[in-house]
Amino acid sequence: MIFLSWGNVNSLLEYIRNDLFSFYNLLIFVVFMVVHEFIHYVIFRLFGVPKKNVNIGFSIKKIMPYVKCKTTVRRSVYATSALAPFLILGLFPLLLSVIMSSTPLFVFSIVMAKGAAGDLAIVYMVYSQSTKKSLLKDNSDTLGFKVVESNG
Repeated sequence: MIFLSWGNVNSLLEYIRNDLFSFYNLLIFVVFMVVHEFIHYVIFRLFGVPKKNVNIGFSIKKIMPYVKCKTTVRRSVYATSALAPFLILGLFPLLLSVIMSSTPLFVFSIVMAKGAAGDLAIVYMVYSQSTKKSLLKDNSDTLGFKVVESNG
């Protein structure tokens, strides 16, 4: 990684050893799990999905927050909603951490990018299982989506 090539290995290891698992950082992680899901919600709403068709919830069984879109949307909308948390909470802070040489921001970006790994898998599935004109809908009882209509 670029960060490690700068000679900041010791500061990164020190941060992980002393601060990563602090109560403060764990609280930030929980808050940003919710922010992550809220980003999905906002993207759906920005693309015109009515509020009544987008639910934010928490699965006690899976111990995770989620967003469900109860209506069909274009493939591009679904993929944008899936990709947005990675870009906003993972990639953008990573670039800032490099510019600012910030170990805490670097670690935050990596944790947030890892938290978006499932979303990245969804984006891959969206593009491999649908066409440009496809309409997609979240599965009602499981993670993922189904292709409702494909015109091309």
